[in-house]
Amino acid sequence: MARTGKTADQVLAMLDRSVLAGDGAGGLTKKWDGDTLRRQVQAEAEIIAAFGQQAGAAIERHAEQKRAELRQQIKATQDPEKIEALQAQINEINTQERLLNVAVGALGGSGGVAALQAGLSEAADRMRRYTIADSEKFAGITDGETTLDNKSGESAGIRGDGFKTAGTRVVLDKLCGDVNERCKTQRDANSQPVLDANGVPRLELDGNGRVQFDKKAAEMTMAEFLETDPGKEMSGPTGGNQGGPGTLLGLAYSPGGVLDLAHEAYGGSHDFIGGTLSGYYDEKGNARRGLTAVQDFMYETWTGIALVPATPFALSEALPPQAWKALDILLRMKR
Repeated sequence: MARTGKTADQVLAMLDRSVLAGDGAGGLTKKWDGDTLRRQVQAEAEIIAAFGQQAGAAIERHAEQKRAELRQQIKATQDPEKIEALQAQINEINTQERLLNVAVGALGGSGGVAALQAGLSEAADRMRRYTIADSEKFAGITDGETTLDNKSGESAGIRGDGFKTAGTRVVLDKLCGDVNERCKTQRDANSQPVLDANGVPRLELDGNGRVQFDKKAAEMTMAEFLETDPGKEMSGPTGGNQGGPGTLLGLAYSPGGVLDLAHEAYGGSHDFIGGTLSGYYDEKGNARRGLTAVQDFMYETWTGIALVPATPFALSEALPPQAWKALDILLRMKR
C-alpha cells in the first residue's frame, strides 16, 4: 500500500477481527437484554393503564359529588328559574367530565376512542334532556284515585338524574277511547258536548290541568282499566308505561338495577329518534291521537328500527370510559 508502506496482506493481518462481537475497546458490544426491555415496556403500559383507571374513577367521583349537591338544591326549591340554573350547572359538569375523560384517554394512548365516547355521550345527554322536558309537558290523567303521567316512573336514571324515560307515554286514545267516551268532556250552556275540529268531544280538565278518567262512564276505575286487555295495549314491552313501574315483557325490574340502567341508557336517544323525530308525539308529549291503522303500524315499525341508530348512544351512556379504553386496547391487539 502506497500510504502505509505495507502490502495488502500485511494490512489485513493487522486488523482486529473481533471488533464485531468482541468486548475490547471499539467493539460493538450488545448492551441491552430483550426480556428486560419487554418487562420494562409492559410495566410502563400497566402504569399508564392504572393511571387511566384511577384518574377516570377520580373524575367520576368528583363529578357525581357535585351533581348530588346540585340535585339536593333542586329538591329544596320550587323556583323554576333557580331549578333551571341549577340544571344548567349539572349539564356543564357533565360536559366537563367528558372532556376530562378525553384528556385522560389521550394521555393513555386512547384519545380517539375517548373522544368518540365523549361525543356520543354528549349527544345522548342532549337527547335525554329533550326527552325529559317533553315528557314533563303532560299534567297527567286521573280518576281521583290513580294518576298517570309521563314523569312519575321510578328509576335511578342516568348519572343519578332519577328520571324514567323508558316505556310508552300516555296514549289517550287507549285510556279515554277514540271519542273520549271514558273521560269527562266539556259541555256548553245547553248541556251539549263541545266538539273539536274532528267532531270529537273536547276533554274537560281538572283544576291542575289533568285529563279526568270517568269511572262512571267506564264502569271501572282507571287502575282496573289498565289491567284489562285494552288497557294493557298501552304498555310497552320494554319499560312498561313511562309514568309507571319499569317492566320488561310484563315482568317488573327494580330502579337502580342492571335492567333499569340498560333501559335508561336507550331511553333518551331511542325516544328522541323513534318518537320525536318521527312526529309520533303531540304538543303535550303524548302519542298522537286519531292515527289510522296504517299510521299506527308505521310508527310501531319505526320504533323497532330506531333501536339500531340509538345503540351507539346507549352504549356511550351504559359503559364507563374505562370500558371503552379496554375495548380500544383489545382492538389494537387484533391489528
